[in-house]
Amino acid sequence: VREHDDVIISVDTAFLHMLGRSEAEVLGKPWSTLIAPEDVVADADAQELSRRVVRVPYGPDGSPRWITIAEYHDTTPGGERVRHGLAIDVSDRERLLTQVYVQSERLQALWQLATSRDMSDEQKMRFMLRLALDALDMDVVLVNEMQGERLVVRRAADTLQLFSIGQELPLDDTLCRRAVASRETGIVADLTRDPDLSGHVMVTRHGLRGFGSVPVWEGGRLYGTMTFLRRAPLDGAFGTDERAFMETLAAWFGQMLREESHRAELERLAMTDSLTQLLNRRAAEQRAVPDKADRHG
Repeated sequence: VREHDDVIISVDTAFLHMLGRSEAEVLGKPWSTLIAPEDVVADADAQELSRRVVRVPYGPDGSPRWITIAEYHDTTPGGERVRHGLAIDVSDRERLLTQVYVQSERLQALWQLATSRDMSDEQKMRFMLRLALDALDMDVVLVNEMQGERLVVRRAADTLQLFSIGQELPLDDTLCRRAVASRETGIVADLTRDPDLSGHVMVTRHGLRGFGSVPVWEGGRLYGTMTFLRRAPLDGAFGTDERAFMETLAAWFGQMLREESHRAELERLAMTDSLTQLLNRRAAEQRAVPDKADRHG
């Protein structure tokens, strides 16, 4: 690169391949036109000031490329100042770092919600559903309870207003049926391409395409499913981290539901005579308190 005007005067074929460009598209062009300057960052592994990481807007496959460049300055026999550079494609490293950061942010938000002392469990569950919508770019997130051969919608974050709390659905007619049968997470990138599910009314009438369903376990009992839906297909950015986050959310819900069930059982035992199974004196006294309040207005 010629220093006084930043124009590229020589380039090898390996670098052209990294850029996804021909020699005619690169030679004679300012270096700054080939990169996204706002994305130039210092290389954390660099031992010299002339090493940096730059983002090439479009690589040979159409995706952004991150390249680390080690440069040194030189003077040509004609007295012209130039920069020589050695480039290495570090796109995989940068993508991995980005994925780690994004997943860390999601898990941190989930942890803060789950351990908050300022919210009830019901509030936590509502915020967790909202977190799932935003973090995974979904349109609908549901928590469903199995009751025999039916699924009942118990909690929902539904931007499309397709479902209602308490809505009952025949299990065999739901998108979740395979996850329930296999007891394993099911992900479908595009429901319109799935031969078993493409004819479902949620696909044909409501245009849903991206889908995930995770079993929710309340201890050792299958409580139901956590369902994720959106109108856009799940693209290549939706991978193992997103699946892991879904499963972590479902596990948190299962734990909270189990604790809720235990509290209800303890309350029942505290209010019931162990021999007769009838309400005991404590339960009668607690019922009498609101009755007195009603009479004295």
